[in-house]
Amino acid sequence: MKKKLENNLALKIFAVLIAVGMWLFVNNVDDPVITARYSVKVTVQNENYVYDAGKTYQIEEDARTVTVLIRGRESVVQNRSDLVVYANLAEIQDMDAISTYVPVTFREVSGIALEDVEIFPKVIPIRIEDSAQKEFSVEIQTEGETDKHYEIGEKTSDPEIVTIQGPESIIDKINMVQANVQLNGEATKTVKKTVQLDVIDKNGDVLTDDLEYLNFDIGKERQVTVTLTLWEIRENVRLKASYTGEPAAGYQVSRVTLTPDTISVAGSDEALETLAENGNTIEIPADLINVDGLSQDYKGTIDLSSLLLQADELKQVSDGNQSVQVQVSIIPLGSQEFEVPTSSIKLENLGRGLHAVFIRENLIMRIQAANADLANLNVSDIQASVNLEGLEAGSYSVDVNVTLPDGYELVDNVKADIQLTAIDDTNDTNE
Repeated sequence: MKKKLENNLALKIFAVLIAVGMWLFVNNVDDPVITARYSVKVTVQNENYVYDAGKTYQIEEDARTVTVLIRGRESVVQNRSDLVVYANLAEIQDMDAISTYVPVTFREVSGIALEDVEIFPKVIPIRIEDSAQKEFSVEIQTEGETDKHYEIGEKTSDPEIVTIQGPESIIDKINMVQANVQLNGEATKTVKKTVQLDVIDKNGDVLTDDLEYLNFDIGKERQVTVTLTLWEIRENVRLKASYTGEPAAGYQVSRVTLTPDTISVAGSDEALETLAENGNTIEIPADLINVDGLSQDYKGTIDLSSLLLQADELKQVSDGNQSVQVQVSIIPLGSQEFEVPTSSIKLENLGRGLHAVFIRENLIMRIQAANADLANLNVSDIQASVNLEGLEAGSYSVDVNVTLPDGYELVDNVKADIQLTAIDDTNDTNE
């Protein structure tokens, strides 16, 4: 009986060993021991240790990520999303060093023992430099369009000035901070939007990677509130001009011509009301046009911004003319300017298959009376023609031949701008 029991016990022990062996075999097949590889971004700790010393730091881009190797069961080490490695800046020994190295440490997590973890590299380079700060005015840029009846009159930001603190080398690269506002046909008098600032360097590029080393007095989100005041547009506002001085002896001012002579403006409600009270007319100050001592025409260009001052809450529309051309016609005493319709000018020797069009509707002709009265001369008395012989399709400035009644003569020669185009006289036939 005793011998039988001993044989059974041996069998049982053998069975257990077989079971354990089979379990180990199956476990190693289904859940083997492996080495998992991860790229982990380094988390920085104790930044204030550097900031409190009046310094700041940078980590080069290729040193911000380290390789972590973890050995263990596949089910434990694979697909981990909770891995953290950190660099403790309090371990920096010399704050006056331009560059130093700080150890990288793995934070223990469930199921992974520290002795099963390897980090490459084990230290990362830290660049230390003086901290600097600077104030920047917020520049506001808009993209898109308002409603067609409005223009942006005023732009403000809250706050208007932003203070940025960071490494001196990065602060020195910053050119401005910019708030970009997207417009989508707004038609309200006030548009208010919260936007994130872009930091623009001196090359005109937007800073991206360096932003993590900068501290903003408005917070890391870099948000400001932009308020746009929209002004209503008024069309067909007349321009008017006067002048100072007297032409040379024997000469007189005939007329003042403005091109364009009407413009569109945008303005606040108060400014547009005042403009209406002035007959929707803007006058160019006389001191901007001086004809003193001139014996020939005055020609000049006037910037409309000198007329439409922001202080008056008026501005030229953005897609309109930003300047006005001024011509003061100065002619001899005893002469007069006549506007002759180009439709009355005779076309001579126009080539076959060509069509002629004058660029302007009227020509100015300066005429003086030799022994007649200018008051008796009518435009219909002026006979004019142009000789187009030999001209092909194209644009030309041609002499105008003028015939006047007895007792009158031209002061200046007259030219006309004309466009010649070929006529397509091909006849299509359907067969």
